Amino acid sequence: MNNLGLTESINPNETFGVHKNHVNNESYSGINANCNFPEPIEKQPSVKAPKPKKARNLSQYSIRPLKVGDIARAMKIAADNFSGEVGLVARSYLWHFASKVGLPQITSMWAKWEVHIEEDGEAVKLDLLSSFVHGRDVAWIDLAAQSEATIDLAVAAMRRWPRFHRLLVVRVERGYAPQFLAAGFRVAGHLPDGQGQHIYLYAERKRLINPHQPPVRLRFSGRRSVSSDCEFSVVECSGAIIGLTGIYETEFWHDVTWGAWGAIDPARARRDAVFQTLRLTEDRAKRNGARWFCLETSDCEKYRHARRIYELYGLRPLLTIPNFYVSDDGKSEKFIVYGKPISEDIVRAPTAVSEKA
Repeated sequence: MNNLGLTESINPNETFGVHKNHVNNESYSGINANCNFPEPIEKQPSVKAPKPKKARNLSQYSIRPLKVGDIARAMKIAADNFSGEVGLVARSYLWHFASKVGLPQITSMWAKWEVHIEEDGEAVKLDLLSSFVHGRDVAWIDLAAQSEATIDLAVAAMRRWPRFHRLLVVRVERGYAPQFLAAGFRVAGHLPDGQGQHIYLYAERKRLINPHQPPVRLRFSGRRSVSSDCEFSVVECSGAIIGLTGIYETEFWHDVTWGAWGAIDPARARRDAVFQTLRLTEDRAKRNGARWFCLETSDCEKYRHARRIYELYGLRPLLTIPNFYVSDDGKSEKFIVYGKPISEDIVRAPTAVSEKA
């Protein structure tokens, strides 16, 4: 998964000035309700004024595109932060280098299929996308700007959907949400787009299947890479590589630039390093003309501190899908998208949608 920030290597309560106020339940001097006489007042020791902290030079942090010579150091930092996902990081870096030589589609993160649905002489064509990071068993189905007849046929087809997709995520006009909710979908949230009127819903395939549904002919064809671009970078401090970051864009989300595979060397995990990495990544997204800056992560325990960091930085949850990632031992994790607008002219649509059909 893409994750910008830190894993267990940093505690936000210690490094971000988020302190808990501990309550002392003992009786204070002179306020003991069980005694009629005040206790002797002890002389308080003198307290020396703290020395002013030396301001850190935040301009020492910078990012630059990943080079072949950086791979060993980058993969070491990735292994310290993304245990179990290092292979996905390596594949993403291959995508980065392929993009640099003008061949971004060879190893692109996203692939697209055409779904042909036929029933009673009617035929429609839909776009279905999947990502090697999410797993090919998760299908993102684009139903935006489709007619009501197409929506009806798509819902019917999902009740007889093939087994190779475990989870279906649909993007659809908000007005059609009740129809999907009645079929067994749940609201995931809203991701920004040009129209601002689309909503995302999800359902596990097994929840939708209806063996009594009349058969619908489904055919998948035209697999191709989705038009997209990426740039992965190293974070430097005083000339030394201390972290990783990256961005990518895809045609599926025109208004969004995504932060990707960001991490800091645990030995250098300081407040200024984390926030400056986020700021530098966001600035890179702005230079690309992005209207929204988004990150994806999960509710995995090792990313708990990272999620807190995102909130402190000003990102807010936009999308949540339970049981998105499923491991071989049956454990599941939520898919969570955090984001913030970085363009003044963006259309901000409400995200609340009732799940009552």
